[in-house]
Amino acid sequence: METTTVKDRPEYFSRTEICISPRRLLSIAVVYFSVAKLGLFFVGQGVAFIWPASGVALAVLLLCRRQDWGKIIATTFPVNALANLTSGNSLAVSLGFAFANSLESFVAAYVLTGFAGRPIDFSKLSEIAGLVTVALFVNGATAFVGAAVPYFGTGSYYWDVWLTWWVADGLGMLIVTPLAVSWARDFKILRQPDPLKVIEACFLVIFFVTVSSLVFNYRPQSFRHFEPYMIYPVLVWAGYRFSMRGISFLMTALAVITVYATINGKGMFAVESDSISNAFLHAQLFLAITAGVIYTLTCSYAELKSHVDRARMLNSIHGLVNVTGKIASSFSSDITKLYQAVCDHAVEKGLFKRVWIGLADPYSQTVDMVAQAGEGGGYSSFAMVPLTIDNNVSATLNFYSDVKDFFGDEEMVLLNSLATELSLAVQNQENIKQRRLFEEALLRAEKRYRSIVENASEAIFQVSKEGRFIIINSAGARMLGYSSPGDIIASVTNMRSQLYADPEQRDELLRKLDRKGSVAGFECLLYRRDRTLIWCEMNVREVSDEEGAQPYYEGTFRDITERKRTEKLVEKRLELMDYSLDHNIAALLRKMLDEVEELTGSSIGFYHFVDEDARTLTLQQWSSLTVHEFCKAEGRGLHYGIDKAGVWADCIRERRPVIHNDYKALSHAKGFPEGHAPVTRELVVPILRNGKIIAVLGVGNKAYDYTMQDVEMVILFADIAWDIVERKLFEEEARRSQTKLIHANKMSSLGILVSSVAHEVNNPNNFIMFNSSLIESAWKDMEKILDRRFHEEGAFNISGLPYEEMRDAMPKLITGIKDGSYRIKNMVDRLREFSRQSGKTLDDRVNIAVAVENTSVIISNQIRKYTDCFNIELEQDLPVIKGSIQQIEQVLINLVLNSLHALPDRKAAITVRAKPSPDRTSVIIEVEDEGAGIGPDVLKRLTEPFFSTKLDEGGTGLGLSISEAIVHDHKGELRFESVLGKGTKAYITLPALQKE
Repeated sequence: METTTVKDRPEYFSRTEICISPRRLLSIAVVYFSVAKLGLFFVGQGVAFIWPASGVALAVLLLCRRQDWGKIIATTFPVNALANLTSGNSLAVSLGFAFANSLESFVAAYVLTGFAGRPIDFSKLSEIAGLVTVALFVNGATAFVGAAVPYFGTGSYYWDVWLTWWVADGLGMLIVTPLAVSWARDFKILRQPDPLKVIEACFLVIFFVTVSSLVFNYRPQSFRHFEPYMIYPVLVWAGYRFSMRGISFLMTALAVITVYATINGKGMFAVESDSISNAFLHAQLFLAITAGVIYTLTCSYAELKSHVDRARMLNSIHGLVNVTGKIASSFSSDITKLYQAVCDHAVEKGLFKRVWIGLADPYSQTVDMVAQAGEGGGYSSFAMVPLTIDNNVSATLNFYSDVKDFFGDEEMVLLNSLATELSLAVQNQENIKQRRLFEEALLRAEKRYRSIVENASEAIFQVSKEGRFIIINSAGARMLGYSSPGDIIASVTNMRSQLYADPEQRDELLRKLDRKGSVAGFECLLYRRDRTLIWCEMNVREVSDEEGAQPYYEGTFRDITERKRTEKLVEKRLELMDYSLDHNIAALLRKMLDEVEELTGSSIGFYHFVDEDARTLTLQQWSSLTVHEFCKAEGRGLHYGIDKAGVWADCIRERRPVIHNDYKALSHAKGFPEGHAPVTRELVVPILRNGKIIAVLGVGNKAYDYTMQDVEMVILFADIAWDIVERKLFEEEARRSQTKLIHANKMSSLGILVSSVAHEVNNPNNFIMFNSSLIESAWKDMEKILDRRFHEEGAFNISGLPYEEMRDAMPKLITGIKDGSYRIKNMVDRLREFSRQSGKTLDDRVNIAVAVENTSVIISNQIRKYTDCFNIELEQDLPVIKGSIQQIEQVLINLVLNSLHALPDRKAAITVRAKPSPDRTSVIIEVEDEGAGIGPDVLKRLTEPFFSTKLDEGGTGLGLSISEAIVHDHKGELRFESVLGKGTKAYITLPALQKE
């Protein structure tokens, strides 16, 4: 709360006495002159009905400070004289009347304030009694002076003047003074009108006018029997509901009505009197008695209500004192809130209009407000109570009420009791402050401990000897798949059987604890709640409770599944690499599938290649367990259309790993071929390179559901395995390329060197590429551990470099290695392409006749060695083809040499023909021999690499394979026809170059 000081605090008291200023003196003069003239207007036949000027003068003196009375008398005296002078009186008489009226007002005010005290608002019987006294006796005494003025001045009858003076001035005091004082004291009813009160006041006025018209009827004889007391119920109603302001207003109205009716001969006073003087006298007597009675009843009710309210207030204050102790106990930790609660409670209960509490500053002698409640302005009573702590005033309690004289002795005793209660509360708060600080320190320490335990990345636990968790943090619960520490404590009642995948590991841990008392780095395989397995590393020690009677175990464990998986992958990768050195691709793939099955707990594994058209799958290999125990279906090397494949091919269609843990529930499953193993669950992942799917690896029939951990494992293993397979394929391709070049005798020494260098460089570069990816993955994991060490232990060096520099440099080093290896690979690929494409230009215009002639020349020695019958038949105008004449010659050389080697003797003939197709869109070359012929089994394998019937004679089996590849590169076709004992025909069909 914003605080203010007492020095700066605005004045909160409404003034009980009016200060006189020149403007107010002028206003008093105008009002006094007006009412004086009005009083003189009601003088008839030497009789004045009411003299309101006396009431106004007395009211002004009662409202103003006593030190200003001289100013007021000095103002009213000449005004009174002026009013009389302007009404036809002589100057001497006017001055005499003014003197008598001024003396009357001064003495009446002096006596009344001395009798009833100050300030006066006519809410007490003593004030009404004083008013009646001064109206009767003080006014009667001063009337002797006033009556003497006309007696000595004009010779008027003394006692008639005295009686008129006494009655008119006394009635002016009784009627006008309460009206002016009560309304001048509080204009709240006008500033903030209550709508219901306004409505009630309107009904009251209407009823008052109605009754007054009956009492003072314009037809004197009609209602002679209506007595004036009929007006009393209305006046009592006004006094009960509207206090002195209401009753004084109606009394004034009644006086006006009475004067008006009487002067006009209306009402019972005019009817029953023989003269206006008697009528006025009766009416004045009626008004005086009515005013006295009604004022007495009103003040009696007001005082009774005040006593009742005071009793209620005392009880409420007493209740506030009693409830302060409870409030103090609720806000003992915050003194400001305690003070505010006391202020709010005091105002809310309607005890005070405003309450505020300020802290005392003995050095600056100010009081700073710290709590406050209620409204500002319009106060009639104020009390300040000191709040003493350790014999020093530390604060003040300030109470304001709109009830005059609210704070009596009893109230002050209770307020002092309230201050004592607050003092005790503050003292108690100081007494418990040290204890609270100590408790807060303990709570902070416990909170820090809990925060450390709950936010630790490792599991922290205590376990009983019986194998039940006593405590475990949230990290441990999450690690083992439970929703909360309470969940795992309630669920795991025997961790040996529920958590340990191998219960013997639990027994081994306990044996080590019995021997050593503590065990560090103990690795074990644990079940999670969903029965999946994780590897954990434990650090455990045996401890006893405070009494040493109930030993238990406490420690930490962390999930090392990822580390174990990485270690396993590295181990398997090295095994596969060693295995690949001595085995072919088929054996390598089967070995790889066997390892994946073991790592994922599966019993089925398969591997498919995806053809370049991305539409066909080739079943390359099954795992050993699949072939021997589960699946007898044929299919190695079988081609599948992806659109016809089963749900296992979803990974190709969706280009992401797929898991089918409920295979039977799949609506789009297509069933299995004969001999295929039944599938309950399966996990299939695609292997992508350069944005293309090149293969798929699948496992199935795990004992429980496959998870994302299995997906990650299979993906990593599939990538590693493919890299090894790719290297194996590359090596075999390199060997085939090298053999092709040697067999074709077309590779120059530079080409041979390039092929050899490419092969030798590619092998170690593959190791660099594979290992750099693994190192990059390992660095990402190690970086987290090193960062944690850096934040916990501070700076340290790695290989002589600060860790901050190494952390920034390491990714760049790894990236440099990877980029360098890929650059080497690209270079090797270009060298390989050069080796394959040496002399291979397929954009030349080739004349087949020239190629045939060149071939006969090149192998002329071989022809003469094997046959005497070599024929060439070439048709005229053969179409030109697009390609390489050297490669076409190589194909013809291979075919002719094979035919020469098949001839039984020199008499057998060989014929080479070249002719266009009937539509001249292609050229057909035939090589026909009269050799031994080829059987059907051999004929279908002629173009297979490394297949040869002359391996024992040095044949490589690559000649026709290379020839078929060359013809295929020229968009042509190579086929054979043969009959045993009759010979063989080879047909080469090449597309003709189309004219543009």
